Amino acid sequence: MDKLFFNCNLFDGTNTTLFKDAWFVVNSKGRISNYGTSEPPHNIVKKIDLNGKYVMPGLINAHTHIMMNPITNKTEYLTETEITVQALHNLELLLKSGQTYIRDCGCAFNVDIQLARLSQNNGLFNFKIPEIMPSGRPLSMTGGHGDFTEGIDGCSTWGYLTDSPNEVRKAVRNAFKH
Repeated sequence: MDKLFFNCNLFDGTNTTLFKDAWFVVNSKGRISNYGTSEPPHNIVKKIDLNGKYVMPGLINAHTHIMMNPITNKTEYLTETEITVQALHNLELLLKSGQTYIRDCGCAFNVDIQLARLSQNNGLFNFKIPEIMPSGRPLSMTGGHGDFTEGIDGCSTWGYLTDSPNEVRKAVRNAFKH
């Protein structure tokens, strides 16, 4: 069912002007199908007064790591459960700040891939999160930007550690598999 939102200040993202006393229609697929500042359509049953609030398109975050806590920046010794909980918390904050699409640039245990798949298949129950372009685990050389190792055995908790062309090829094949 279409919904009419009216009495708002609308920035459409393509014009430099702000449309005052604007209205827009959201169709059953959740997309804006029409908008304007003149008299709104009268044939829509569901009408929502926005009381002069500001409306704009969702923002895109082109580089984030949903697994990271921005305060502690802890990246070592994290379990898959801790990363998933932190990621869901961060995704909720991103959405509340107006970010409706994110590109995750590296996430341990491929949690970003798993959450993106769950979201696409409506498997997140009542969780509302931004749309995710996941990348999975990043590739890094030993001692490089993505080398967060734990324990004596030097296993990476975040990315694939690759120190030769053959190791890179193998890691890429594993990443593509996911």
